[in-house]
Amino acid sequence: HVGCEKGKEVASFLRQSIGTFSNNADRKGGRYTVLDVGTYCGYSALLLASTIKEYAPNLDFQVISTEINPKHISVAKRMIKLGKMEEHITIVQTGSVETALSAEHAGPAVDFVLFDHSKSSYLRDLKTMEACGYIKKSTFVCADNVVVSEALVTYREHVENLEEIGIVKTETIFGRLEYTENLKAGYL
Repeated sequence: HVGCEKGKEVASFLRQSIGTFSNNADRKGGRYTVLDVGTYCGYSALLLASTIKEYAPNLDFQVISTEINPKHISVAKRMIKLGKMEEHITIVQTGSVETALSAEHAGPAVDFVLFDHSKSSYLRDLKTMEACGYIKKSTFVCADNVVVSEALVTYREHVENLEEIGIVKTETIFGRLEYTENLKAGYL
């Protein structure tokens, strides 16, 4: 769950990604694509779509959001409808990023990814996206709660290795872990 505090950081990171996209001559005129992995109640998809609409009102974009739980999808769809973002957000019921992208994304790569699903799947999903060509040099990847789970040690190491060879830039930002008063969580 990306709440208010983390939402501000995610929105800031997203605006950086939009700036990179807008300055990329190869991508001008193309559709800006966001993959939100782990819809839950739709909050993050709405945050991403509303940030894009506010920051770049003329940008053609789509948010593809994945979720495996049909009850969560039902709630998320109602929230997205209330937010009047149905034309920009598509929810795909799947646990596979490859399935979601092949079903809903016409382009070769995505511009922004938010991982906020099963922590043990972050590395597998990132590597799948890399192998399928969905991650490119200018893709921004944001992952929630990367320091609170032992399952994410290898994910962090993989991203740090990608930084060492110049493929990505990485930064860990510490914030309060949702539903707690004093535990810190990082997102990358």
